Parts: sequence; C-alpha cells; structure tokens
Amino acid sequence: MQLSSFHEIHNHSLTFEVKVLTVNMLEDIKTFSKSTKVFTIKEFLEKKYKIQLDYDTVYRGFRKIFPRFGEKDGSNMLELLISKNIFYEADLDPENGMIKRLFFATPRMIEHYNLYGDINLIDSTYRVNHYNIPLIIYSGIDYAGKNIIFAVALVNDETEETRAWCFHQYFTLYKKLPNLIITDQDLALCAVLDKKYPNIIHLLCQWHIEQNLKKHFSFLLHMN
Repeated sequence: MQLSSFHEIHNHSLTFEVKVLTVNMLEDIKTFSKSTKVFTIKEFLEKKYKIQLDYDTVYRGFRKIFPRFGEKDGSNMLELLISKNIFYEADLDPENGMIKRLFFATPRMIEHYNLYGDINLIDSTYRVNHYNIPLIIYSGIDYAGKNIIFAVALVNDETEETRAWCFHQYFTLYKKLPNLIITDQDLALCAVLDKKYPNIIHLLCQWHIEQNLKKHFSFLLHMN
C-alpha cells in the first residue's frame, strides 16, 4: 500500500491541552489502584474526555489521591526526627496533613558540611525503599577521600518546584554556599541552580555522562 496524497488541512477537531483536572477526572482516577502506571491513567482520561493532558498534571492528581507517604508512617517519622534532635522541614498537604516533601539533616551531617561543604554532590536514588519514592542525597568528600552525607530529602516528585523547595531548606540550614556542585543531568535541578544560584559552579557527573554515551551510542561499536 502506497501513500497517494497528503493534505495538511485537519479533517478532525483538534484536542487541547488541559492542565487542571476536573472533579470527574479525579473521580475516575479513584477507580484505579495505587499501583497503576500514571501513563495508563493519562491515556484513559485523554481517550474518555478527548483532550490532551500534561503528564505532571495527571501525576499530581494521582499522588493527591494515592500519596506515597502513609499518614501513620509520616507522623512516626516526624516523631523519630524530633526525638533524635534532628533538623527537619516537612511540606504537608493542607487537605489531609500527609507529607509531600521531607528534608532532614542529623547533627553529624551538619558537622560534616561545616568542615567539608565546599564541594557538593547531589544524586537521587529510586525504588530502594518501601514507598518507591525518590531519595535525594546531598553529599561530599572528607579529608580521607570518603563519601559523607550532608542532608537527605524524601519527595513525591522531582519537579522544578520540589527541587527549589529542597534547595531552600538546604541553604536555610547551611548559610555558606558551596563553591562547586556536581549533579546528574536532571533538568529541573539544573534549572533551579541556574536561576537561583548562578554564582555556584555547576558541573555534570562524569559517570552519568559515560552511562548516557553507552546507552545512546553503543551501536557505533558494531559499525564497520
């Protein structure tokens, strides 16, 4: 079968992108389980309502209904931090009081930053805890070349807004800005550093660059 002609004029009504979920859409999300992939929900809503949805919009709606932090687990975590005299800041959902973002640093972490905080490494780990939430680790190197942790954040997402919130807590705790920050290619993280902290030298991690080169250009090894 061959293409005989092409018409640039649309012969159907165009969809439009929606960035706010309606009450009916939120009710539809409730019919899914908390283990459902967000892309599956996004495709279902788009097909049902004949619209185009932004992924982040659906994700936020999904997490509003199915938060990763449990109510009891979150309160227990805060009680533990308080009992251990650990600095923390929590961003709570005003509707249900559940934790959306949690940042904390132990006294030892604070001590380490005051000694070795000139160079920072920021990285996120995934699917290594019960809730499958991103764990953001702020770390550095001590006098012996060993990795040390300066702070930790548990978050529901890694949007630019969340990255900015975490940096605000980090630099509220640590008044002295680092000279150098090394990160992966996270676009939201890079955007916040460029906009809010332009005086800090920002470099991308060599290991992550090498992994991306292997992932996207490994086919070159098999070419003549």
